[in-house]
This record gives sequence, C-alpha cells and structure tokens, in this order.
Amino acid sequence: MSDYYEILGLQRNATDTQLKQAYRKLAFQYHPDKSKDDASIAIFRDISNAYAILSNPKKRVAYDTYGLDGLNSVDGGGETIDPLKLFRSLFNVDFTRDLNENYYYYSDFDHYSETRDYPKGTLYEVECSLDELYRGTQKQFYIKTDLHSGGYIINVRAGSRAGEYILIRGSDQKPDLIIALKEIPHKIYKRKGDDLYREYMLSLSEALCGFDIVIDHFGESLTLSYEGIVKPNSLFRVCDQGMPLKLNALSLNEGQDENNSSRGDLILDLYILFPEALQLDNDHKHNLCELLGQSIRKQSNDESQSLDLYYYKNKEEVVKEMLEDEDEESGSCLQQ
Repeated sequence: MSDYYEILGLQRNATDTQLKQAYRKLAFQYHPDKSKDDASIAIFRDISNAYAILSNPKKRVAYDTYGLDGLNSVDGGGETIDPLKLFRSLFNVDFTRDLNENYYYYSDFDHYSETRDYPKGTLYEVECSLDELYRGTQKQFYIKTDLHSGGYIINVRAGSRAGEYILIRGSDQKPDLIIALKEIPHKIYKRKGDDLYREYMLSLSEALCGFDIVIDHFGESLTLSYEGIVKPNSLFRVCDQGMPLKLNALSLNEGQDENNSSRGDLILDLYILFPEALQLDNDHKHNLCELLGQSIRKQSNDESQSLDLYYYKNKEEVVKEMLEDEDEESGSCLQQ
C-alpha cells in the first residue's frame, strides 16, 4: 500500500486545512458516481482510508511514528471505513448515491431562510422534533409528484433549525425542488436562535431561601442551584446548555474544528407559586416582618372611604386580551 501522504499528494507536515482540501479535490474526482471504472473506485477507497487515518490526531501520530503497524495500538486504528459514508458526512452534493440504490444522499441542509421566503419551485417540508435537532438525526423519505420522483436520505446536523433548505436544481421541463426543514413545537422548550427557553415553577420558600433542583434536559439530568432571592418575572441563564452551534459544512475547508462542542444557553423562566392562604397569627406576622426587614402598613384616614379589595384576574390574561383587542382594531382599520 502506498504512503497515505502520497495518496493525498501531501507533505508529511501538511496542515489539517490542507488535508481536508486535498481529500475534497480527489474525492470529487474519483467518486464512483462520476468515475465508475474499477481503478477509480479503488483510488476512491484509498483516498478515503488515508483521510480517515490522517484526520484523526491520535491515528496520525501513531502512523507518523510507527507506520501502519502503529495503528494497531490505537482504538479503532484497524477498522475498515465506509468511503461513501465518510463522503456523505462531509459534503452536500446531489450525485452521491449508492450505485445499486435509488436514493440520493445529502450531508446536510445547506441554505437558510429566516423569513421562510424560499426560492421558486416545488416545496417539500421535512419535519423534525426539537430532540432530533438537538442531537442530530437522519431523515429518509420518498417524494412522488407529477414532476418529481425519488428517494432521499438527509443527515440533519445537530443545531439545524427551521428555515434551512436544500435547493435541487431542475431543468427546462422540471422546476427546482426545495426540501425545507420544519421544526415541530416542543411541549417544554421554546427555541430562540441557539438558546432554549423553558418555564419552571418554584415555591415561595424556594424563591426566598434558594434551591437545588434537578431537571431532565433531553435525557440528561441537570442539577441547578441558586442561593439568592428570586424576584417575579426573572430569567436565569445556564451557560452552554442550549442548542449545539451548528458547524457549517463549508467550514471543513477552512480549518475549523469538526468536533465543535459550543452551544447556546438554557434560559429558565422561573415562576413563583404563592400559597393560596396562610394561617399566621400576630406573632408569626411580626416574626416574618423582622426576617424580611419590612413592616405591614396599617394606614387610615378619617376622611377616606374604606373599601375592600377582591381578586380580579391574572395580569397575563389581561395583557393577552389587550393585545387581541389591538389586533382586532388594527385589522378593522385596514379594512376601512
């Protein structure tokens, strides 16, 4: 077997960026769907094997030091790789399919539209749950319309978001096909960019005295602690527990770390559950006032009218009603 560096046309001091660029150039040139002869397929396999070894820091050190024999000392060093699987994990092109299968493979969604203003063409939406977008997933589906027919397998990278799409160019007889990502709403989390928001209910005692709580976060248990006082309408941040920051596939040619572990943040919207009633005598009330450093007002005025207060509504309900009324008024104005 030839030297792995010679296979990729590189010097032994080649950088990671040069390694990726060399693999990309040769892999596109000798891919089996472009060069179907046996010699090209064999070269494609050698290229893939060389890149798989040299792109792994531990395997590269072992290979540089001891040659092929050194790979046996590294976990997975002697494993046989799947050249097509490696190619799909790195690049997004529309000719990558197995020779004996009627499915097209894509490494990822490669365009993004925040306004969902997609290009003109036939639109097909692929639904993903937030759990799938958090971890990454693979979607397999078949499209059959009057103008489009075919099977597709798409690797959805962790951190992908609604509005991302793949544009598959058509022809004079067939319009472009737009395969767009649609996010299914989550029952607990709301997503804003790469941050995740969720509500959590605290007791009044926890809000005043601090707390240690355990929450389930996509199958992982997180223990969250706070020793201060939680005030109403407060948001709290848990750093690096949001959505993974998606690594752009194009950045693989720019020397960016493929094992990117950066994440957005988790934002907790803490609600305080007040007791419906308290059985406090005067001594308890006095002690509570001393602890809080506050007093209970007992104001009176002989000239003022004495009236009782009664619970009306939750403020959020009133604000929602006001916003709905404003929308209705705005709509009526536009219709006039």
